[in-house]
Amino acid sequence: MIYKLIFVIALQLFAYSACAIQMPDTPFIYSEGEAEREVQPNLVDFTFYIKTFDENPDKAFKDLQKQSLELKELFNKIDISEENIESYDIDKTTVRETDDNGRQLKILGYDVQQKFNLRLSDLNKYGLLMNKLVSLKNVSDFYSTFDVVERKDIEQQLTIDACADAKTKAEVMANSTGGQLGSVLAVSEKSFGSIEDAFGLSSSNDRLDRMFKKSAYKGDSITFIPSSIKIKKRVNAIYKLSEK
Repeated sequence: MIYKLIFVIALQLFAYSACAIQMPDTPFIYSEGEAEREVQPNLVDFTFYIKTFDENPDKAFKDLQKQSLELKELFNKIDISEENIESYDIDKTTVRETDDNGRQLKILGYDVQQKFNLRLSDLNKYGLLMNKLVSLKNVSDFYSTFDVVERKDIEQQLTIDACADAKTKAEVMANSTGGQLGSVLAVSEKSFGSIEDAFGLSSSNDRLDRMFKKSAYKGDSITFIPSSIKIKKRVNAIYKLSEK
């Protein structure tokens, strides 16, 4: 039993050492760089549901089918191609009456719903579609997120800018201590766990990144198209600190 316990501990220590970066054995500078850009969105992803209810499950399903056909006609009218539309499986839920103790009693009816996910690069079509959807019966739960088609190219340039920002900050710190900035030892978009733990900086960047993404890409009002969105990149870098 003791040997098994030692073996498990050894495996855990090995896994930790594989994930954490080793502390440099020479003087070093840890620097964070960031870059951001405001861009006009030209892409929108949005979802909505068709939801029907009836005491008769067959009637609820037929109502959903009827609404789906109306949607298909609307998509064709606005010239939205099928390749931009994803329609998920149909879900059916039994709705029961419950007493004060939460016990389920007789069946009241059946909820039938179907989820739709659309991606449009023409925001004019998005506006036209939303104005129609909000007036349709049994269509609800709208959620929209805005983005740009060129995100990958923009993020690549922002990564370059963030690395330059990290180097500039490191050079300032090196000069202020009378030293000279040496070669880069490591650079990553993710945190260096062991180094940040040692200086009380653990996961601070990760939390900030999540907060930024949440605030930048949360669902907007179904009738509102933002004039711009922010795209941001962060990097962490470690440089060797040399004497002048």
